[in-house]
Amino acid sequence: SEVTGVEITPDKPVEVSKFVKTNARALQINMIINFICKSTNLRKVVITAMQGDIVTPFFGTSLASDFRFVDEKTVFRLTHHKYGVHPSGALPFFLPKYLNHSQATEYLLLGGEITAKQALEMKLVNEVFPVNDFKDMCLERAKDICRMSLQYIKTTKALSGTYKNELNQYFQLESNYLFS
Repeated sequence: SEVTGVEITPDKPVEVSKFVKTNARALQINMIINFICKSTNLRKVVITAMQGDIVTPFFGTSLASDFRFVDEKTVFRLTHHKYGVHPSGALPFFLPKYLNHSQATEYLLLGGEITAKQALEMKLVNEVFPVNDFKDMCLERAKDICRMSLQYIKTTKALSGTYKNELNQYFQLESNYLFS
């Protein structure tokens, strides 16, 4: 609400036609971009653990991680379309890499909800854990992953990270549309 100058609540979404605090909006987007770039360039394993309702930019950002864990009640709520803002968090970049073009386009343009079970079936998350054991199971799984050789991880990430130039081009393109 503060950045748009319009009172916005989840139960009464309002299309955002402009941002009155463009510097604040640019800072928000820049922080997300920096986080994604740091995550994708890190030579160590990046794990994201999520619970509850996850909105568009954080869903997109999570797709930059190497592993994603959620609890059984997690729901990805893609509501960006209700506000008339583009799906941020590099969701337009990452989602088509996981889903077919038609499915990705539907979520990007029309929004929607994805439950933890659906996300697992779509391979958008690696594992779904029970709510009550979520933290312990995430930590145990992370420990298992961290037992791998650091050299093995570095080499594998370097070889599988050839998309980074494409991601940088995406962010350059996205920056052209931020305030249009």
